Amino acid sequence: GAAVPDPQARDRLLQVAIMRAGRPADGLPTLEQSRERLRRSMVGLPWEGLTIADGEPAIPTTLITPTPTTPSLITPGGPTPDSQQGAPS
Repeated sequence: GAAVPDPQARDRLLQVAIMRAGRPADGLPTLEQSRERLRRSMVGLPWEGLTIADGEPAIPTTLITPTPTTPSLITPGGPTPDSQQGAPS
């Protein structure tokens, strides 16, 4: 897989953890905080990004496939990438 790139000054996480190990994640944003995050995200998109549907992303995007060595994507006690590939238990 591709190496995880170093974060840059204007980078932001696209996903926010809502559930961990079947329970609500700690530190969930309030409704107002969620609305503000959406507002900031929408303002940051180029106009063309608001008009597309299927196809290439409107903004430069790096997809990172979770691996056992990507600790920020693994929840302790939760499923691992290997356990979700239909491996017999």
